Amino acid sequence: MTLNLKQLGVIAGLVIVIIVLLILVSGECFGAETCNPTGNPIGGGAGYTRIISETDAGVKYVVSTSDQLLTALKNAQSGDVVFVKGDAVIDLSGTSQLNIPAGVTLASNRGSGGSTGAVIKKRTGGSPWTWTQSMFNVGNNVRITGLVLEGEMKPQDDVSVTEEYYLVGLRATGGISGFEVDNCEIRGWSWAGVLLGNGISTTGNAFIHHNYVHHNQARGEGYGVELFGGTALIESNLFDYNRHSITGSGVAGESYEARYNHVLGHGNAIGASHFDVHQNPDGEFSGYEYKIHHNTFDASKVYATGFQGGVPESGIWIDHNIIVWDALWSDRPVFQYASKNNKTHVTQNMIGNPPVLVPIEEGVIMYLD
Repeated sequence: MTLNLKQLGVIAGLVIVIIVLLILVSGECFGAETCNPTGNPIGGGAGYTRIISETDAGVKYVVSTSDQLLTALKNAQSGDVVFVKGDAVIDLSGTSQLNIPAGVTLASNRGSGGSTGAVIKKRTGGSPWTWTQSMFNVGNNVRITGLVLEGEMKPQDDVSVTEEYYLVGLRATGGISGFEVDNCEIRGWSWAGVLLGNGISTTGNAFIHHNYVHHNQARGEGYGVELFGGTALIESNLFDYNRHSITGSGVAGESYEARYNHVLGHGNAIGASHFDVHQNPDGEFSGYEYKIHHNTFDASKVYATGFQGGVPESGIWIDHNIIVWDALWSDRPVFQYASKNNKTHVTQNMIGNPPVLVPIEEGVIMYLD
């Protein structure tokens, strides 16, 4: 079930009331909502301050059909804005991957005057077929904002097609820098809503923030945001019904920081954990560095965070989160496939149902060596 903006507003209001009563402990701030310093609502939408309109300076193309969109992207140059009208529904099913040139912004007006933003969707890929075929591949300094990006919309743990046919919404290959995704609704992608990197390059960076990312949950994959190398700042997003809302692949040099995100906690897909890092099969360490702080994890039947590949080269830091957790669901909210070590730091979190301050890692991490 997809929640509308009014329902999300009611849920957010109730959560804020509850969390305000919980977050101030010993003068410290815990969780996403009250700690959020961005000045914009978690998940974007109404109240977001960086919404683009079709009359803004820099808007070079205004489109509402697939043909118009393809023409605009073919001709757009760095600095141009391609604006998709807020009531447009563009179906790119069966098309090949489309490139968004370096420096170009693709925008709609999600959150302006009640608009949900233009819908751009892709249910099947085009020829030639490739693994992790995407709807859009992006160049350096591309911004995607104010859109609804819709994939196959398969149900949880779907196996109707094999993984080679899973689609990706947005992809930045290795070495792409300055990639920004903000104020979008990203839903229903079998592989990943946003995929960064190519597993080879250790460079590249992205800023993924103030999006509503949900129902990315096919069997075996199902990622809201996936890193396959490079670095990402993942901030103030609203996540729900993802197999992994954030995952790293554990390749050398990879890192992400996840902060001020709210995970609504629904779904229990096989092998799920909300924030995750996989094992690097080619190196001693799994990634370089991962920081997870000031997030709110609502009650859930899957792990809040899981590190499937052991220890990153620099370390893992998990702090100042609120994790609503019932011990009957599983032993502990964090697991790691490694022995206790000096590179995993889990301190100063509020955990439980209701959450209470847990200043040390004892009883929080389950080590699976």
